[in-house]
Amino acid sequence: MHDVSDLWKEIVSGDYETETTLVISDDAVSDGIPMNQIHYIKTNRRLFEGDTPSIGSCVAGEIEAKLFLPESGIPRNARLRIYVRVYPKGKPKEHSEWLRKGVYWVDHRKLKKLTNGNTIITLSGYDAMLRGEEDFDWSVLKKWPALDINVVKKIAQQMSVSLDPRTEEIITNGYEINLPDGYSCREILCGIAAMYGGNFIMSDLGQLLLVQMNNVPRDSVVLIDETGVPILFGGEPIIV
Repeated sequence: MHDVSDLWKEIVSGDYETETTLVISDDAVSDGIPMNQIHYIKTNRRLFEGDTPSIGSCVAGEIEAKLFLPESGIPRNARLRIYVRVYPKGKPKEHSEWLRKGVYWVDHRKLKKLTNGNTIITLSGYDAMLRGEEDFDWSVLKKWPALDINVVKKIAQQMSVSLDPRTEEIITNGYEINLPDGYSCREILCGIAAMYGGNFIMSDLGQLLLVQMNNVPRDSVVLIDETGVPILFGGEPIIV
């Protein structure tokens, strides 16, 4: 969920281009890897597991990126954040603000030395949903059965992520969850997602988001701009 500036809206109302950067670990977006150093970025953020639409799932997002290895290197298990901004066609200095388009962690990396001395690194990884595989620490709530929203908030804390505000707007029925001893965070979230006819994913900002199948947020489906047009990278749409 993004609040964009008037400048962003003004730019996308006409002919415009996009710029993408990849920010490593705790670097500022201004220190991100520029687009001319990136061969490609592919992300896969599905709303459901498998090829058939379903509910009651927690779906992890994936990333693959190929780029020139920066002089500072890329740490193992580094955090990867994708940012996109827009500018009037042919006027890159008149750009908008950066918008975050996903948060991931490196799982695998592959290096390839080129004959000119440069090194290409290929990175693959996942978003924070994989942290849900840990057993839920039910002792953080003193009273059971517990309200569904309180359980979700505690799970988000255990996963070290924040809760997307849209999730709190959805989980309002006040279902009571019985003591889930021996269950993982993911298993509990799947059950709560099923109660609300949806699935949990990680949002563009890296927040825990419940998506109902009858009310799918636009930014949880494909990487598009504010006009609904796919964002291009090197002339091709970014795959999500």
